[in-house]
Amino acid sequence: MQWRELPWKRIALFVVLVALLITSLWFIFRRTRTTLPVTPPTPVQQPITGLPTAQSGAGSTVGGNTQTGNDQSGSKNTGKTIILSDYLLYAPAAQGSNLIAFDQRQGAFVKIDSNGNVNPFDAFRMTNVQGVTWSSDRTSAIVRQSDGTQTAYNFQTKQRLTLPSTWTEVKFAANNRMVIFKNASSVGDARWLAAGNITNGGITLLRPLGDNASSVTVAPSPDGSVAALATIPVDGNSQNLYFIDSKGGVTEPVQIQGGFIQAQWSPSGQWFLFSTADTTNQFKPQLWLGAGEGPNRGNHVLLPLPTTAQQCAFAKDSTLLVCAVPSGPPQSGYGVSEGSIPGIPHTVMAIDLITGTTRTLFAPPTPSTLTTPVVTADGKTLYVTNRTTGLLESIAIP
Repeated sequence: MQWRELPWKRIALFVVLVALLITSLWFIFRRTRTTLPVTPPTPVQQPITGLPTAQSGAGSTVGGNTQTGNDQSGSKNTGKTIILSDYLLYAPAAQGSNLIAFDQRQGAFVKIDSNGNVNPFDAFRMTNVQGVTWSSDRTSAIVRQSDGTQTAYNFQTKQRLTLPSTWTEVKFAANNRMVIFKNASSVGDARWLAAGNITNGGITLLRPLGDNASSVTVAPSPDGSVAALATIPVDGNSQNLYFIDSKGGVTEPVQIQGGFIQAQWSPSGQWFLFSTADTTNQFKPQLWLGAGEGPNRGNHVLLPLPTTAQQCAFAKDSTLLVCAVPSGPPQSGYGVSEGSIPGIPHTVMAIDLITGTTRTLFAPPTPSTLTTPVVTADGKTLYVTNRTTGLLESIAIP
């Protein structure tokens, strides 16, 4: 009987060793998957006055001094409608005093001047385009097609580079030669925040994301110091906001109210604009302006414009913020929408970021849904797309 007992003892010993090994590996990888530090959040300070600066706190409300019209006298701005019936514009962006966009009907980039004249912007052609991301200097763009193909294109060198399909949320870094992205994978250890060179395809790994990948949003800052944001829930209606720097480091968190964050930086990097929504206001949007630089980066104040960050644009050296705002109380769920919701009338409001004064910049003569505000680089003209009529509205900024 001894020849039967010896194998069972060896098998039992082998099973125990394997179990210990698996348990050890589980503890190791479970610990390393927590990629964001858990530290006490920076308290939201109450109250403060004025708008946030690099030395100010967060959590107050500004504005409330409202004017109507397009200047201090209250005269009405009716805007100018540019009829582009032969075009279907996508991803409009400012270039000097002109507007550039991708025309889905032609499958090409076009340029629109202040008189509404449309001319070719580049010989690049592509069909089934679903999204376009511009570099800040407008020398490059990332074009996404409906089948998931992503192409980086340089308008000066005419170079094309097909990006891996696993690269998600691809956005240009401050130097416009690199892009920041999240590498998507079914394997947690392959999920990374990374930087890619769109000239030669080289990759620099910044930070492992693991199970936190869905909590990270790519958001490169204009000065290149920030690569992405991360939000970790505190409770049902608040989150800790982290800034992930260009080397993968993480700042101490700032507590924010709400979820479903949408964010953008001012071109100067001075401001960090974001919107949130939560159950306390039926997921209607709350718009916040935060300090974009300095030791108190992220400290924020509530703006009196109930809209999302994607519905806003900075103007006049980032001293003015213009937004497409629902004309009446926003509908429930508006704060979690991408852009505007069809059927909701909008007006264009402006808030002076020095004084906090708000005013109506443009009200369509017929109730219309407005979206995708773009301010020209000279700060003189605002373009918005009228989703009700399908036309482009050109509005002078006084």
